[in-house]
Amino acid sequence: MNIISRLTARFLAWHLKPTDAQNYDFLDGLRGLAILLVIACHFLYVNPHSNIYVQFIGGIFAAGGCGVALFFCLSGYLVSLPFWKRKLAGKTPVVPTGYSQRRFFKIYPPLVLSILLFTPIYIYIGHDPSYLVAAAEWLVGAPILFPVDGRFNPVMWSLIVEVQFYILLPVVMLLFRDISMRKSIWIIPLVFASIGACFRYVFLAFKIHLPYPITYVPLLSGLDAFTMGVLVGGLYAMGFIRKSWAKIGNVGLLILFVMLPVISFLHLTQKESGIQTEAIDFILKIAFGCMLFLVADAECFATRLLCNPLLRWFGIVSYEWYLFHQAIFLWFKGALGPANGSPLTYLLIVGGSFVASLLLAALVYKYFSLPILIYARTRHKPIDK
Repeated sequence: MNIISRLTARFLAWHLKPTDAQNYDFLDGLRGLAILLVIACHFLYVNPHSNIYVQFIGGIFAAGGCGVALFFCLSGYLVSLPFWKRKLAGKTPVVPTGYSQRRFFKIYPPLVLSILLFTPIYIYIGHDPSYLVAAAEWLVGAPILFPVDGRFNPVMWSLIVEVQFYILLPVVMLLFRDISMRKSIWIIPLVFASIGACFRYVFLAFKIHLPYPITYVPLLSGLDAFTMGVLVGGLYAMGFIRKSWAKIGNVGLLILFVMLPVISFLHLTQKESGIQTEAIDFILKIAFGCMLFLVADAECFATRLLCNPLLRWFGIVSYEWYLFHQAIFLWFKGALGPANGSPLTYLLIVGGSFVASLLLAALVYKYFSLPILIYARTRHKPIDK
């Protein structure tokens, strides 16, 4: 076994298996794909005055921001699946044992660590003690409901959407506890789709705009991104997903890679509109949901592709990498940039940010997040029991 194989095997040992004893490696790969899309979006920039071909390539990278929606879809599947299993088995209470604790220990400690690490650096660089206020707002969870200072870490807006989903899912499941499983697997995803779309459209209708650096995610406006995940979770729990359906996952993966240049082309030709943006988002959300059907066949082409060990490892450390990457990139760019056409400077900015942020994410996951997750796992009973 060569050095790379040994390192990969050691890294994959960091994987914490699901509490339901079902270990789908491709889900780690999907997380890896999602984080690489986001990293490409934030790191691989191009000069806006470059030729049209370079801008088109840059637009493909920029379209990788859709990786956030892939994370949401995955959360919809993984978080709702234990609820579906309990409902199918007729168990009470509706909420799985230890649900809130597990969500808390997964999300909050790394977030706190990033805030504690970043705040003094921001204050030192910007000579601005108001970052203490921004840090306090995030620590107490104020962004879930109220606008906050968005300079702190721009990517953290997605955590607001995640937490809103975590809070609403048990409520919705409780409201429909007396509805049959067969009806619920269609009604409950429709509820999330309707709530998300309605709240977002109302917000757009009133043309509420909060200027930079204010960050505000309209309440419940992003919940439709979880719809396909919740739906596939219900179908899987019911045993409706057949092995042949894994082919749908291949189609979903193909749609994603077709849409990236399409998005770039529309942006480049300035043919984007509100309706087109919604249509593209809808297509991508469907594609991400389709990818989850790969759960039906471990030997499917796309499943094997997503089980690549390195891609899986990126997925394992993806949350920590997501938290730390953009701030580190902005610091590198501020210190070394602009590249001004210098390939070496550009490589130092992008490559340095990539290596530094990934290394920090790996260290934080291995020595901080993983011990906390293991503690939470041993302290609370499995969520599907």
